Amino acid sequence: MSWNYRVIRHIHTHNDIDEEYYQIHEVFYDDDGNPETMTVEGIIPFGDTEEDLKEVMEMMANALTKNVLDAIMFEHDDTNKLDKTLGMLRNV
Repeated sequence: MSWNYRVIRHIHTHNDIDEEYYQIHEVFYDDDGNPETMTVEGIIPFGDTEEDLKEVMEMMANALTKNVLDAIMFEHDDTNKLDKTLGMLRNV
């Protein structure tokens, strides 16, 4: 299973008004390269060293060069499962 950082579009409805926002998430892919799971929460840059942090930031910046994914693709029906252990939404 491969993964990368991707920009995810979220839509939050508040008082019957849809509010759109974007976050970077880790997205994991099946063997055919299709998005399969994503982290429930957006990712905060981190690293054990300054160099590690720089590498993570570069990987996150690379997410901005890819197509935006919609969070709904991981939430669209009752077969999707939230794995609380891993903090992932599964697209099945």
